[in-house]
Amino acid sequence: MFFYVWLVMEPIRLIVGHVGNLGERVAWLAPFWILTLFPQLVTQVYFLMSTLITGWVTLPIEYVRPHAHNVLAPLPPPRPLWC
Repeated sequence: MFFYVWLVMEPIRLIVGHVGNLGERVAWLAPFWILTLFPQLVTQVYFLMSTLITGWVTLPIEYVRPHAHNVLAPLPPPRPLWC
């Protein structure tokens, strides 16, 4: 759902910001700031609250990743093709 809201609002936000910036119109820049900050705040609160409500979820890849990094880290970087 967030994607569809973003898909509709993002072009509007960019056009309002562009027109307000080029014309130096504060009245057009205010909606740009509102459309920039409001969806971000709502999304951040949603993600913060969803982790508190559902609990922290650890994916299986998160158990494997540190060990894979320890195995692959000592390997030298790949040689460039032009050398």
